[in-house]
Amino acid sequence: MALLLGLSRWISVRRPTWGWLGAAAIGGLTLASLFVFNRNPYWDETALYFFAYYGLGCCAYWLTGRPKGGLWLLAMAGVVAAALVTDFRERIVVAAAIMLLLGAARQAGWLETVAVPGFLSRLARISYSVVLVHFPLCLVVSALVFHFFPEQASANALGMGLAVFVSVAGGAAFHRLVECRTLDPIVRRAVMGLFAVGGALAVYSQV
Repeated sequence: MALLLGLSRWISVRRPTWGWLGAAAIGGLTLASLFVFNRNPYWDETALYFFAYYGLGCCAYWLTGRPKGGLWLLAMAGVVAAALVTDFRERIVVAAAIMLLLGAARQAGWLETVAVPGFLSRLARISYSVVLVHFPLCLVVSALVFHFFPEQASANALGMGLAVFVSVAGGAAFHRLVECRTLDPIVRRAVMGLFAVGGALAVYSQV
């Protein structure tokens, strides 16, 4: 999506009348994800499987807050309903419900003006970093709790709470040390190095 948005901006600077191409490409990939890739677990290790979630959010933002935005939002709901009739998936229902909620709030004009508590603003600011780091942190906590308390439900319930806390704390640290410093050449090289090592290990594991 980042590449498509960057490409769209690059094209629109040179050909202003073609600025719609990026949005059209994102809309097309969203439809492909809804009706094809998200229905097949084979693709769940790729961005194509998850693209519908991001695409629905982007399209809702682009189409609301303008004249007849509510009608566009209803049209999107109709497309999602068709995808669910084709193959019902709870994850798409959740994504569509959030899309409709945020889209309707923006169309009503209060999404940008509603007062948000400070702690929610801080959580929102680090949310992407939490998404990036939570999975391995949850695995570590889960493995430790299950190793020491394999059959104690109360301990495992506390472990779930601990996993949430560790994930948020890890996301906050990642946000401060990496996300806020993405323009720092040293951090950028370190991140690219990690991607290179991860890619090499993935290829090696397949071989």
